[in-house]
Amino acid sequence: MIQFVAFVIRCTAAAVLAYVTTDALELGHPVWAVVSALVVSQGTAQETRNSFLWRAAGTVLGVGVAAPVALFLMPDLGRPLLAVATAVSICAAAAHLSPRMRVCMWTAPLVILTVSPAHSILHTAIQRCTEVMLGGTIGAIIHVAVDDLIIRRIRTDRCAGNNSG
Repeated sequence: MIQFVAFVIRCTAAAVLAYVTTDALELGHPVWAVVSALVVSQGTAQETRNSFLWRAAGTVLGVGVAAPVALFLMPDLGRPLLAVATAVSICAAAAHLSPRMRVCMWTAPLVILTVSPAHSILHTAIQRCTEVMLGGTIGAIIHVAVDDLIIRRIRTDRCAGNNSG
C-alpha cells in the first residue's frame, strides 16, 4: 500500500511542480514538462534515474536533428512535411540502433511542428528541450525525495517497534 501511495504522491507532485515551474518561466508548452515528469516516473529510484537519462539523451538527439533539418528543409513554416519526414527518418534509424533513444522520434517533429513565425527554430528547439529536461529533472528529484522520506519513515517506525518490545 505504501508503494501505491508513494507513486501517487510522486506523480502528482512532479506534474504540479513541472507545470508551475515551466509556466513561471513562460516556456511555450508546459505540457512537455508535465509529460516528461510523468514519463520518467518508474517503480524505483534507479529505474526513474535510467528513464530520465535515456529521455534526456533522446531529447537532445531529437532536438539536435530537428533544428538543422528545419533550418535547411523548411524555409516556409507552413510546409513542414519534408523536414518532419527527414528528421523522423534520421531519428528512427538511431532509435532502431538504440531503442531506449526512441523519444528522439517524437522530439524532432515536436520541435518542427511547434515553431511559430514569432520565434526561430533555434528558439523553439531550446524551449522544447528545456521543457522536457526540466520536467524530467523535476520528476526524478521528486521520486528520490519522496522515496527517501518514506524509507526514513519506515525505518523510524521499525526502530520504534523494535524498541517497544
